[in-house]
Order: sequence, then structure tokens, then C-alpha cells
Amino acid sequence: MPHQLCHFHYLREAARPLYEVDRHAKKELKKRVREVRKVERAVEGRQDAGARFEALEPIRQGVKARFGAYGRGVAAGLSIRNDNGSQYTSDAFQNELSFLGAESSPSFVRSPEGNGCAERFIRTLKEQLLWVRTFATVEEFRLALLEWAHRYNEHWLLERHHFLSPSQARRELMHKHAA
Repeated sequence: MPHQLCHFHYLREAARPLYEVDRHAKKELKKRVREVRKVERAVEGRQDAGARFEALEPIRQGVKARFGAYGRGVAAGLSIRNDNGSQYTSDAFQNELSFLGAESSPSFVRSPEGNGCAERFIRTLKEQLLWVRTFATVEEFRLALLEWAHRYNEHWLLERHHFLSPSQARRELMHKHAA
């Protein structure tokens, strides 16, 4: 009697070519992204190649935007929440935080809920921008991201901030600390 497949095994076998195409496409995309990053680094004149240096860029941009400058001690009192990935535990990342006067606030190991605010923010970004639009160029994406971030910070009312926008909550907190 020939071997007969149950419906699960049959579907798995029938879908295998699609799975392989998808796997191959993802692998090729990762290769191309790595190649683009190499070109970007060359254009920018950067020699560093590791993710630990790339993890610092949003910190640098945020510090410049919020504190108006980037330098020793300018972000004193700032706490940076992060997971325990190698880029965040690296000496380069930790030294940069110390230089800025900021502190690292790592989430607990194997407890992603400790990083829940950041995870929710990323999910919202995906749902509201990345999954609903396509972008022809990196510049178009960059501008859309800046517009989305402004709208999020100025107009989104968040329960954890007592239904204030992130900017309103930040202003109130700064006002309390100044008083």
C-alpha cells in the first residue's frame, strides 16, 4: 500500500517551493542590504563596520534633537532603555553613554516585556507607516519617517502619559524638574 500523506503533510509538501522561494528572496535581500550599508559607509567616510556603532546613531540624533547639542555630559540624567544585545553591551556603546552623561537601563534577560514600550512603539511604526506605504527611494522613506515621528510626538495621546502626547508629557516632566 503506498504511503499516503495526511492533509498537513500534503500541504507542507505542496508549499515547499513557495517556502524555498521566500527563503531565497530573504537571503538575497539581506545580502543586498549589507552591500548598501557598505556603500553608505564608504560615502559617509565611516570605517566602522559593526552593528554596535550603528546602534549609536539613533542615540546621537536623539541627543542632538532633545538637548540641542552633542557633547560631554549633555544628556546627564537620561536613562536609555535597551535589551541585552551585543551592540548595547559593547564597550563602544557604554563608553558613548558615559561620555554623554546618560545611563544604560537594560531590560531583564529573557524578559522582553521589560522592553515593552519600545516594542510597542516599533509595532505602531510598522502598522502606521511601514506596512501601509511603499517608498521609491531612501530619501522618500527618511522624510516620511520624520513626518510620522513628528505626528506621533506632537499629536498621539498615550494612556501611559495620562492621555498627553509624548511632547506634552516631556514638557510637563521638564517643568516639574525645573521647579
